[in-house]
Amino acid sequence: MLQITKKTAQILLSGSFSDEDVKRAQAQLKVDIASSMETDDGVLEEIGLQSLHNGKVSSLKDVNTVIDSITASDMKGVSGRIFYYFA
Repeated sequence: MLQITKKTAQILLSGSFSDEDVKRAQAQLKVDIASSMETDDGVLEEIGLQSLHNGKVSSLKDVNTVIDSITASDMKGVSGRIFYYFA
């Protein structure tokens, strides 16, 4: 698991991921969020997290729209700022 995490961090630091990689990550994130909301506890947790982070609760459709708007360029910019401190 450590090797996978290390390899992922190296990819993010290098910015060497494609639009296809981003699409795959978007699909996985949407599945993860939808799956987490299959139980009452999951729904309550998601409502609580959204309330704390955003001050409001968004529909799954709205969340998916935001996820779909993320580009490879966005990911490269964010990963560079996040992993700058670990490099």
